[in-house]
Amino acid sequence: MKSDDKLAKRLLSVDKFHRAAPYKSHKTFKPPPVPSRADTAAHGNALIKQVTKLQQDYTSLSKSWEGREEIQARGLIIEIESAPNVEIEVSRFENEGLELLNERDSRNAGGQIITRQTWFVPDGKLGIIAGILNEYLNKTRKNKRGEVLPVYRSLVDSIERIGRAVTEQLWTEREEPFPLNQNLWFEIWLRAGTTAAERESILTQFRFLCQKVGLQVGQGRIDLPEHTIVVVNGNGSAFEADLAILNCIAEIRKGRDYADFFTGLTTPEQTHLAKELSERTKLAPADAPFVCILDTGINRGHPLLEGLIPEGNNLTIKEGWSAADDDDHGTGMASLCLYGNLSDVLKKEGPIEVPIHVEGMKIVPPPEARGADEKLAGYWNRRA
Repeated sequence: MKSDDKLAKRLLSVDKFHRAAPYKSHKTFKPPPVPSRADTAAHGNALIKQVTKLQQDYTSLSKSWEGREEIQARGLIIEIESAPNVEIEVSRFENEGLELLNERDSRNAGGQIITRQTWFVPDGKLGIIAGILNEYLNKTRKNKRGEVLPVYRSLVDSIERIGRAVTEQLWTEREEPFPLNQNLWFEIWLRAGTTAAERESILTQFRFLCQKVGLQVGQGRIDLPEHTIVVVNGNGSAFEADLAILNCIAEIRKGRDYADFFTGLTTPEQTHLAKELSERTKLAPADAPFVCILDTGINRGHPLLEGLIPEGNNLTIKEGWSAADDDDHGTGMASLCLYGNLSDVLKKEGPIEVPIHVEGMKIVPPPEARGADEKLAGYWNRRA
């Protein structure tokens, strides 16, 4: 990789694009209008048929849970698919106690955006969806323009399909398909429920059922307002071995690798990896943006930075200071900006295209000058 000291740096300026104004709260987002269905009867009846199938499936499923006291989170995970380029209004379902777990967008063959929502429907709540569809088919109202339209028209017309959701619909990693037959670590975002007791009940059910199907649940947990996060090790197919497991889950993500494999290597092994990565790293295009790092300085002689940061791009606000990194911080920030997560980059093969240029500006005094420097960070930042 090679760098060019003569790359032009164009600064972003917002001076001409701002104005003073009093604070005003944001208006509620207004989704695009939902186009009317040409045949509302056919559309409504098709959705009714799909919901009836869900009700039949759930009746069979709930019978299989009879006598199983460990299953407290009872319900069904469903997927609702939108019509092209339309948003599905969620408030009606949420107001009735249905829980939106996740939402995913993709483009169809024609380039239109399709939204797929995954919902948890608690025990006894499937009838709410059926009721909305029945009113759509049998009741009308007038809008502001005097047009006679079906009740819940905008909601029902925005829905293309309603069906059962399986593990894949809970998988939120966009870059890769669900690893159905792989053994690995998963990051599981559990539903938190509406009370502290329900949160614990969901977690207890999840741990118990995972153990029965051969999934190892980690001891650690993170409690967020809407989720409890745990990690699970095992085969992806095991999540469907007992469908009551899915009732506990809001999202499934891929477990994140730590960097301990790389940091545990010997110095010669690390040197070899750094050399190999440096050789396949491509400098950003000349017109790529610059990121200026206001920090403790940058050690640009580092094997992974040498050639990416020219000497003329590593500066300091005081001539008496060296531009080198005295605290082993600015160098890491430069690497983070250029490469992202090194654990991910080192595992990849082929060229690594650096997306930006980096310049360093040292604003923290070297150790020998500390204590006597002016404690006015805004002034140092402005000088930088």
